[in-house]
Amino acid sequence: MAGARFLLPVAAALLSLPTGGAANAQVHWDASAKAGVMKRIETGGAAGAPTPTPGPSLELLGHVALLPMVRGGAYLATDLSPAVGRGATADGPRTFGAAGLHVRVSPPLLAWPWRTWLFAGFGYAYAHDLATRFSGGMLDVPAGLGLARKLTPRRLLFAELGARFGAAFHGAMYEPERGVGVGSSSVSSTYAGRDAFAVSLSVGLSLEE
Repeated sequence: MAGARFLLPVAAALLSLPTGGAANAQVHWDASAKAGVMKRIETGGAAGAPTPTPGPSLELLGHVALLPMVRGGAYLATDLSPAVGRGATADGPRTFGAAGLHVRVSPPLLAWPWRTWLFAGFGYAYAHDLATRFSGGMLDVPAGLGLARKLTPRRLLFAELGARFGAAFHGAMYEPERGVGVGSSSVSSTYAGRDAFAVSLSVGLSLEE
């Protein structure tokens, strides 16, 4: 009886702990949608080339539990990158579409109903310039961190600060000599460069079970 009188308060205290660790371990899958703004940063462009400005972004994600606090899945993303020429010249926007694998790690660092996570991915992105009609592609590597608040036992409202890294570029959109002439080694004055890096801020809703 004495042991029971000791264990009951301890069990009650453990069950009332405000951390989300137990809840995280019990999640079997999640599906999310988010929208935000993304700023692409190009490298190696011509001096007079249009400069990318922030544009809208959308992304769909889904995960299944791999281990406690670790979920793996896939992502499907798109964003629009407006480009404004130096001076008063305006250029057309560029569109991007990406898909790949995605991992989310959710350590129980915050008290209930808050939650935080780190994420990373690896995929492929297709790019198209609506002004020049050039297109191209690259490897897409997203990464970042998220902060969420439980709205109901199954629904979360979250915000994410993210980055994207590009590599292995190909296609006419990423050829410096495009439009200069066959056999020329010059850089076209409209060549904006390679989309080596991007930063984004987004908000979204997640459903989990």
